[in-house]
Amino acid sequence: WYPVQYAKLVDAVQMATTIHEYSADRLFTATDKGKVLATKEDVARIKELILYKIETDGLNSSETLNFIYYQDRFLSINNEDKFNKKILNRVIKEVSWNNENIKYFYKIYTNLTGAYIRARDYDKLVVHLKEGMKTTKDNFENLEFKYSYGQFLSSYYLYSFVHTNSVNLDEIYDLSKLHIEHLESLSEEQKKKLFEIDSTYLLNQYSTISQVGLGLMHENKHEDSVQYLFKALNLIKENNKFK
Repeated sequence: WYPVQYAKLVDAVQMATTIHEYSADRLFTATDKGKVLATKEDVARIKELILYKIETDGLNSSETLNFIYYQDRFLSINNEDKFNKKILNRVIKEVSWNNENIKYFYKIYTNLTGAYIRARDYDKLVVHLKEGMKTTKDNFENLEFKYSYGQFLSSYYLYSFVHTNSVNLDEIYDLSKLHIEHLESLSEEQKKKLFEIDSTYLLNQYSTISQVGLGLMHENKHEDSVQYLFKALNLIKENNKFK
């Protein structure tokens, strides 16, 4: 059983050993050049508290998801990526992404992406990104999922191209093209909401497909990819956000 005060104290230690490093020497004596050193006991308490919150509040609680999301850096710098990946994979498999907790979907996926990158486990990373693309595509009516899909697609292109031998540029180009056509067909209201989520989102999609298209031009494929460079330039010219 964890009283609220205990949970807050554990959270304060976690914050001091990660985010608020600049003021740590004023609060704690166990420091190294002003940086608090988390002990094995501190790490164990965070892990126990994560498991406790999952057991008591459940994974479908936005409070639990928020807590798990914000432990990522602490677990990473304390060499607990293996534990972190286990928890994040469990979240992805078991959570029902409803309106209340959908805002954590991309955040949790991004944390797991980072854990795979740090481990240099690029094969699992690519599988993870493809699963994310499938999940978002199956729930495409939601704007948050539309946004996540394009982010996963861009990351899938980048890491499969640079770190694996399994990249299929034709497939990525076709997926990017379909996604852009869908984005361009959205209502003005939806485009505005998507812009509010990420003002550079469409610009990044143009960038991705342009890069893929340039990689295929030597095979005399997708010469039409040049149009996306001009679309990107026009988007920059028309939007004060980029000036």
